[in-house]
Amino acid sequence: MTLASQGWVQLRNEFATSLVRVDLATANGPVLQIADPATGRSISLDPLELSALAWCRHDQLAGLLEPAFKEQRLDDGDFPAQDDTDEQGEPQ
Repeated sequence: MTLASQGWVQLRNEFATSLVRVDLATANGPVLQIADPATGRSISLDPLELSALAWCRHDQLAGLLEPAFKEQRLDDGDFPAQDDTDEQGEPQ
């Protein structure tokens, strides 16, 4: 099964690759799912969380964009192994 057939859209540039899709079938209503294929991490954001994110300024997100942020989290073990992938290594 391909990413597109599962509803995933891939966003890529020279710095990162992200996968996004809308999941309408959750018990608490629709969510936006965002996945990082490099770490296997993913997050689901509901409309309230997305609204809060939209109100952020770029400078408020700058700390998350520093290359050291991801490396430090990986070194600290803050990204535990997750198995959110299918047999082809694609996010579920």
